[in-house]
Amino acid sequence: MKKLILAVITVFCAHAASAQFGFGVKGGINLNKIHTDEGNLSSNYKESLKTKTGFSAGVFARIGEGIYLQPELLYTERNGSISDATGTTTYDIKIKNVDIPVLVGVKLLDFLRVNAGPVATLKLKEEHTFLKNVTTTVTEDEAFKNATFGYQLGAGLSFGKLDIDVRKEGSLGSISSKHFQDEKFNQKMDGWQVTLGLRIL
Repeated sequence: MKKLILAVITVFCAHAASAQFGFGVKGGINLNKIHTDEGNLSSNYKESLKTKTGFSAGVFARIGEGIYLQPELLYTERNGSISDATGTTTYDIKIKNVDIPVLVGVKLLDFLRVNAGPVATLKLKEEHTFLKNVTTTVTEDEAFKNATFGYQLGAGLSFGKLDIDVRKEGSLGSISSKHFQDEKFNQKMDGWQVTLGLRIL
């Protein structure tokens, strides 16, 4: 994992001499909800309508002017929940990831941008209160082998060196470790991400 992070930062910095290259740091909050196909466990669990708050922090690059490419490297914590069959008890899920979005953007005005693209997610840790506080820590090899993919799309505002971005995000595959015999117990997460960025190059 450390080698990947260093490689990405090296690539970012290697383009710093280009007038069409920008580099910065960013951080913000995630508002997420989990959707689940309970399979044979539907008599015990169901979707919760609650939205949970997490956070993201990392670095980004912006390559190009009117149309640009924006790769990012983010440490992300996402929280969600499911309910028991009666809806009276909520169980929490916390997932810690490294996200690698690669977005294509268009600058519409001097201060307004829109962008969209795929996101590769490497899971580091997963915690479940409904599994009696089970915590699963993922090795580096497992993180790459079991990488999942999702999407982000949204808009951003730029004021000098400050960027404000709001994005809709979602997972395209199951985000949960297979703790259950019923592999149909898939969990997909979607929500919103709001971040503040500072361009330092």
